[in-house]
Amino acid sequence: MDEHLSFGHEDCRAELQCIGLRIAYFRKLNNLTQADLAGMLHINKNYLSHLESGSTNKAYPCPC
Repeated sequence: MDEHLSFGHEDCRAELQCIGLRIAYFRKLNNLTQADLAGMLHINKNYLSHLESGSTNKAYPCPC
């Protein structure tokens, strides 16, 4: 695999954190609570919280 195509675990974690911050930013910009946005997306509020924090664990593993 080419080096520029590889996506290491640390890169993945940083990318997830960046995406989570963007989700939280736009949610707040639109005056939505996590419960509001989770309901609109038909996902669990706890899952949205994990997405926004960029955290990964056994329940929500890093995809890489």
